[in-house]
Amino acid sequence: MWKKLVFVIVCMLLSVGFLARAEAQNQSAAMIVSSAQLPAGFDQAMHDRLVGLGFDVTIVPVGDVGSAFTIADADTYDLLLISESISSSGADPLIGTTAPVMHNESYGWDNWHFTTGANIHWVNGSSIDIVNNTHQIAAVAGVSIGPMAFFSAQASWTVDSVSALAPGAELIAQVNDSGTNCALIFAIETGAQLAGGATALNRAAGFSIPGDVSYSAGAMTPEAWALFDATVRWLTQAITPGLASGPRPVDTAEDVSRDIILSWTPGEYPMMRHNVYFSTSFDDVNDGVALVGPGQNANTYDPGRLEFDQRYFWRIDEVNATDGTVYTGAIWSFTVESFSYPISGEAITVTASSYQPGQVPENTVNGSGLVDDKHSNVVTDMWATNESETGPAWIEYEFDKIYKLDKMMVWNYNGESFLAGLGLNEVSIQHSADGITWTQLEGPFVFTKASGKAGYASDITVGFNEVPVKYVKIDITSNWFPVYPQYGLSEVRFLYVPTEARYPLPEDGATDVAMDVILGWRAGREAAGHNLYLDTDEQAVVSGTAFEANVSEASYGPLSLDLNSTYYWRVDEVNSAEIPDTWEGDVWNFTTREYLVVEDFESYNDIPEGQEGSNLVYLTWIDGYDNPAINGATIGYTSGSSLERSVTHGGSSQSVPITYDNSVAGISKVTASGAELQVGKDWTKGSPDTLVIWFYGDPNNAVTERMYAEINGKKVVYDGNAGDIAVSSWTMWDIGLEEFGVNLSNVTTFTIGFEKTAAIGGSGMIFVDDVRLYKNL
Repeated sequence: MWKKLVFVIVCMLLSVGFLARAEAQNQSAAMIVSSAQLPAGFDQAMHDRLVGLGFDVTIVPVGDVGSAFTIADADTYDLLLISESISSSGADPLIGTTAPVMHNESYGWDNWHFTTGANIHWVNGSSIDIVNNTHQIAAVAGVSIGPMAFFSAQASWTVDSVSALAPGAELIAQVNDSGTNCALIFAIETGAQLAGGATALNRAAGFSIPGDVSYSAGAMTPEAWALFDATVRWLTQAITPGLASGPRPVDTAEDVSRDIILSWTPGEYPMMRHNVYFSTSFDDVNDGVALVGPGQNANTYDPGRLEFDQRYFWRIDEVNATDGTVYTGAIWSFTVESFSYPISGEAITVTASSYQPGQVPENTVNGSGLVDDKHSNVVTDMWATNESETGPAWIEYEFDKIYKLDKMMVWNYNGESFLAGLGLNEVSIQHSADGITWTQLEGPFVFTKASGKAGYASDITVGFNEVPVKYVKIDITSNWFPVYPQYGLSEVRFLYVPTEARYPLPEDGATDVAMDVILGWRAGREAAGHNLYLDTDEQAVVSGTAFEANVSEASYGPLSLDLNSTYYWRVDEVNSAEIPDTWEGDVWNFTTREYLVVEDFESYNDIPEGQEGSNLVYLTWIDGYDNPAINGATIGYTSGSSLERSVTHGGSSQSVPITYDNSVAGISKVTASGAELQVGKDWTKGSPDTLVIWFYGDPNNAVTERMYAEINGKKVVYDGNAGDIAVSSWTMWDIGLEEFGVNLSNVTTFTIGFEKTAAIGGSGMIFVDDVRLYKNL
């Protein structure tokens, strides 16, 4: 086997912060990259991730593909990863490999027949939409349907429109680009049909990742890395149906609530029991001596209140109660929230008795000169009083609001050599909640002298005993160079106990939020109750007039909200036994989804009736195929695939053809039961006022027929140009729901039809897609 560069890590898995125990020991992976030095984007991060999963990784520069590294070489690997850092066709000489493939380069997906060559482009954003959480990749990663943060900041990745996916591709995650849904993550099973008509020789997955060198491993969220890990495991057959998956919190999560209740997705076999292992010791979990929940039925575990800043390891072994088979789980880990958190420098206003030009007070809170909490000895990264100052020297910090202050960390003035003597020696410290009444901390305090060398770490901590503080003032008595009355500091960091509500769910600024959302947040540290304010009027929430409820738990709902509406909300944490008794929260907002889907025809397939997974469109939408003399409509093609996959609306993967023929029957219609529609029977949820039907015509269609829609037997006729059904482009038909005049909370039937308007009926076919309900369209 050809090897260019092999990176092997043995007996070091504990130090790798990805999976605490490798699940794919002795497997091999080849990475096709732009350079053996791994300079581009996520190449180094993906390499390290694969090593953490137990792979021996071979780095293959793209220049060696097809010559020094051939299909025969690729076939010997357990995984072939094609990086986005190469050109779109750089790995094409390996097309036809029998190795499972993860392909990051969207512009090369069509070459590999994962997609057709349609609408491949760049998309910018930081979040994606999970559209399928039943596939093993999503289930093992533990992701939920809906929006998910993918990057910590705006990123760019290449994508292809969903409509371009191969027939056998199963979409897992997408992004929306100006109304077009674009594939980000998809999976192709062995034997599935590719875009060119051939079948997949092994499993394959598209997983678009930016190639820009500005992105690092830390730019991807834990959930995103969980999807990466799960994709690798699925490709290499490392997932078995009996394994527990979908850990909550996700593997390697940080800042986890100390009151977390662990949960997971059970193995797929019936009658599973769960052995829970949990400890601060990796070895105890790995060796199976930390068994805390033997043979339990529930797929949750309450470990009790956890320790601040502590890393915990856990594992779930699934036991098939029928035959006793034990499926040993992966070891997951997470780190608990800190006791206190730094106040952002942007939330602090700094004033001082004076300052030396270029050494302003703001330098003490803006992070200048700090790298990995070690300070430089460059004086322009610091604050110093003006050398001509004669009066008392001081520096004062004002926060944007009151915080329950835990402590202050100080980096003293760290000028090179003798200049470190300007650092503060003896000081007094006072604080205030209102800037009027001040309290002196018990002192005096003596700050240790800085080293005067680059890489200086703080060794000064002042405790505030969790008092409510908005102002802190340091009055300076002396420095470490008494003959020279100039004073300075390098950096000051204030840490506070989080008493306010935080981490809102949905996230602040979230869009496409369900109308029945359950609001959630992490409670303030001392909260006994929560006052919730909620309204579409932001000012009403700000002023506190939009009171919604007082709740004892850190959640509220499910709600009943309107479509296409922005809601503002805040949570005030209250506890009458504390001072202050109320901590006012920030105002958050989210926007509900723009529409409800009545029918988008995406879920239908051609699996024969009676077989697992079958969902035939004509069994939901009843047509006149069996009685054309009474009903001239047929839904779906009668040969080949029943759905249309080329002419679709808005980037969807399929639409439905409806054929009408009123030459014998006076009417052609297709009807679905309200209970079988995606929206269900209640069309009042979200207060919609408009029904939208998108249709696409054919120039050969007879236009003597008038299209109509019908709810519970009440008909509304198309009010546009009758010739629109002969126009080969998508037309939006919007209908005010009040026109139907029926009880929309109980829609029993919904019909799309054509009735003849002339003595002799005509025939034709249209495509229908994206039937939706809107509010304020």
